Amino acid sequence: MSDRVLVVGAGPAGLAMSAALARERVAHELVDRDGVVGGAYREIDPSLVLASPRWFAALTRDTPVEGQGEYVTAGEYLTYLQRFAREKRVDVTRAALVSLAPEARGWSASLSADERVARQRYAAVVIATGMWSTPRWPEIDGARGPSDAVEHSQRFRGARAGERVLVIGAGTSAVEVAERACRDGATVTVSARSGRVTTVPKSLFGHDLHEFSTVLERVPRWMAKGLCRDRKTVFGTDQGFEAMVRARRVRVRGPVRAIEAGRARFVDGAVEPVDRVVCATGFRYATPFAPRGMATMDRARELPATSDEGESASHGGLFFLGFPCAIGVSSEFLRGVAKDAPVVARAVRERVSRSTR
Repeated sequence: MSDRVLVVGAGPAGLAMSAALARERVAHELVDRDGVVGGAYREIDPSLVLASPRWFAALTRDTPVEGQGEYVTAGEYLTYLQRFAREKRVDVTRAALVSLAPEARGWSASLSADERVARQRYAAVVIATGMWSTPRWPEIDGARGPSDAVEHSQRFRGARAGERVLVIGAGTSAVEVAERACRDGATVTVSARSGRVTTVPKSLFGHDLHEFSTVLERVPRWMAKGLCRDRKTVFGTDQGFEAMVRARRVRVRGPVRAIEAGRARFVDGAVEPVDRVVCATGFRYATPFAPRGMATMDRARELPATSDEGESASHGGLFFLGFPCAIGVSSEFLRGVAKDAPVVARAVRERVSRSTR
């Protein structure tokens, strides 16, 4: 039986996992469907400024995120990930995980590359694929998928002056898209199911709001079951949004019924012309390769149920990093990934040791 470990995904979680496994001297293979480092940060608008301070985004203490100010852009963070991979000597193999099957002393993984599918055996598997590759689309006629006039926030790269932009959503991405489009000179309408958008300030008493969130990291998972199962929309950080609303440069309306022929029809009967629709409706933690019967924690059966070491509650040797509440309430965020990776790596080492005895 192989003593190798398979790590899937070369974004921040996969890189942190590879580095942690190397520290534990665990032989592993890191695969990514694109075969390059960066994950979602290769697709995010490089000019987008990350909401959290750069020291909250470092994957290890000995590789800080460099920068002159408190915050960095997505493009700068991609450069950091590439530097991290070089310094930690992380190798990435281009392959997509098709399916997983448990075996008596490990896992069988079907990997696809160059239109060929090969089956490999591993002592353990770590899924670090994140959510950015699977956008959610709203259940709205005319906006259930991409078209010439409809795109997801993942692809948004700015607006043209005078363009009429409709943003569907009320969370972090919706606020970011609305702010960017407004600064570009577009006419912006935000459609929220509740008819309102709630934002939080970037700082409080001179400290970034994320610094106060560290208190929540100490909350045990059993006390945050509701948060894990029924994940609510994360409020956007106000970086000009509220001022734009007060100045009537951004308008907030209720839910949309349909998009048709360059017009948005709202539930309240109003009709508004639009040139572009941006769906800021979030993403899914899709794991189509997961084994049948894998235990999940949420009603949609998307989020895996895991132990305090990130191991599947139903399938030993299958681990998750970067998933909501995989280990703690901060597990899905960059800071949580950095904290969880060493924990998962130690558990993987123990699992490999047991499987190869």
